[in-house]
Amino acid sequence: MLADRHELADIFGYSPDSFRGWVKEGLPVAQKPNPKAKDPRGRARLFDTKRVHRWLVQRATARRR
Repeated sequence: MLADRHELADIFGYSPDSFRGWVKEGLPVAQKPNPKAKDPRGRARLFDTKRVHRWLVQRATARRR
């Protein structure tokens, strides 16, 4: 399922700004923003929720070591 950072916040319980920052740390982006899109959703980064979940688990595991 594709979701923008606000939807990810609802799903995973983090703030939308956390996801924005995590992109710089390597959070995988499924679809880059298209500034020319008429639909606001097309102008947002979209994330694959399965890949985000996997990344969050790996991040949490690495921090425990």
